[in-house]
Amino acid sequence: MDSELILASAFRFEKERGQLDSFFESRLEDSGLSDKTVEEVAKLLTSYIKSHITSETELLSSALFALGKSYDSSNSKLYIEVMKNSQKTNPVACYQAAIALENTGVLVFPEGADVSKPTDFLRDINAYLGEHAL
Repeated sequence: MDSELILASAFRFEKERGQLDSFFESRLEDSGLSDKTVEEVAKLLTSYIKSHITSETELLSSALFALGKSYDSSNSKLYIEVMKNSQKTNPVACYQAAIALENTGVLVFPEGADVSKPTDFLRDINAYLGEHAL
């Protein structure tokens, strides 16, 4: 999986929700994902994330960003697993997992939280994990 395919995955979820403009539509068409269902795209992304859960690559955080666009709570356990396992190896992936979890309606960050620095967002993520005994 490469960055273009991951980005196209996010576009596929946006298309499903009616949020895709013509520029991104053409990029989605070029990727070959426009004919796939959102379930198939989600399966590709979850498989990638599971196999790279402790990876330091940017692709992991990009895959989490894309999957987060699905707004699907069935991925919540995966997001939590990433939040627990990638804090030291890939803080950006940890953050993207938390944002993806928030996209399902779960409040991870307190209202008004400053998430501009890794130390701040990791503190909030750890507080969430501790409060929920995860």
